[in-house]
Amino acid sequence: MDGVVQDFHENWAGYMVHAGYFEPERVDTSNQVAWSMAEHYGITEEEFDYYFEEGVEAGYIFCQGDPLPGSLETINKLFWAGHSIHFLTARTIGTKFAHNTLDWLHQHGFMYDSITFSYDKTIMDLDIVIDDHERNYKRITAAGKNAVLLDQPWNRHVKDAERTSWEEMGGYLVDGFGIQPLDES
Repeated sequence: MDGVVQDFHENWAGYMVHAGYFEPERVDTSNQVAWSMAEHYGITEEEFDYYFEEGVEAGYIFCQGDPLPGSLETINKLFWAGHSIHFLTARTIGTKFAHNTLDWLHQHGFMYDSITFSYDKTIMDLDIVIDDHERNYKRITAAGKNAVLLDQPWNRHVKDAERTSWEEMGGYLVDGFGIQPLDES
């Protein structure tokens, strides 16, 4: 979900400002070319994990921010066209990860059939998995499953990857996987 339907980088950095850890001028997600927030902001992974869990428990991380442009519309069109939508997310930090995530999905009106919280993105038998993380994409395709990278600055270096944006997703799914065309109205 993070980097696919919600801008996790802005969500996490927004918490850091909200909690007083970062000054607003330190937050710059426009040039985020690495998935690692710790690397981007020059903190340790341990510090990142501490702030991450604190933000989840505070009811901020996974609760704030708008859906990425085109994600809500495309997912809901797929759902209403009769396709099954399954969110598969590694959001498993803290005790409020599921509550925060489900509230955010409901608040924005996402239609879906199920949600699974797991780091292993190969555990479900799905027609196609949409992800933004190189590691997940490679594991999914290595397992013989269909995957597409949602185009993000931190995955543009991945060679020979199936890649698209939400704005082009409908056409991509029709052309690449024979999925029934989406009504563009």
